[in-house]
Amino acid sequence: MRALIVDDDAFVREVAGLYVQGTGLIPVEAADGIEAIDAFERKPFRIVLLDMLMPNRDGLETIVELRKRWPSTRIIAMSGGSRFVRKFEALDWAVGLGADAILPKPFSPLDLSAAVEAQLKLAPPPIV
Repeated sequence: MRALIVDDDAFVREVAGLYVQGTGLIPVEAADGIEAIDAFERKPFRIVLLDMLMPNRDGLETIVELRKRWPSTRIIAMSGGSRFVRKFEALDWAVGLGADAILPKPFSPLDLSAAVEAQLKLAPPPIV
């Protein structure tokens, strides 16, 4: 089973990918919302870890598109905030648009694993 990790920071994608592998999932990376939607069009994911503040297409726009086209996908919104947006402000917006869970950055391996495992329990079974 695969998980999509969407973040404009390559280091965050790499570290999150290692943590995701620890839950038994295969990580797939995307650098922004445009790449994320492209990846979903090739083969949908049951779970996505999605940064909120990215160039090109941010996490908020991506949540709206995912909910419209793949409503059963479990979305974990991630954010560390920015100079202009507080961390929990971005995460509150994400929940308001349909994110299933939030993961403030920086996160620990335990926090990420717990968030992923909780959402996997709620995800629909994979299509075989």
